[in-house]
Amino acid sequence: MNDLISKLKQPSLWTISVQLLILYVVSVAVFFAANAVQGKVELGLKERVLKGSAGASVACLLAAIALNFAAVGLVVFVTAKTGQNIRMAMIGVPFFLILEQHVRALRANPHERRIPLVGMLGVAVGIVGGVAAFMPHAPLK
Repeated sequence: MNDLISKLKQPSLWTISVQLLILYVVSVAVFFAANAVQGKVELGLKERVLKGSAGASVACLLAAIALNFAAVGLVVFVTAKTGQNIRMAMIGVPFFLILEQHVRALRANPHERRIPLVGMLGVAVGIVGGVAAFMPHAPLK
């Protein structure tokens, strides 16, 4: 017990890197910007998607995949330029926040469920693809 208390009293345990904190904020901002653009695309194609147009659904899906794949690439690039190591939490936190937005949209308008479902699928595929492409050896911190 004394060892645990002595470890908790070390000041280095409680210090945080301001640069790392800023990178987390930048990561969330990048993904929310990509999600905002994705929302504009979905809004523009909403009527065609609800009518059952496969082309519009595929366009929404591809836009979500491309935007989120690019967002992962941008976060990895910015993090590498600062000299910090990328962390899965920099991708995971915005990923789950964006998925939560799509689930809320799905619950708010269940009769328009195709749009949030296509969005969630595109976000998941884009982010997982980006992680596989840009972060094959990222630490799980």
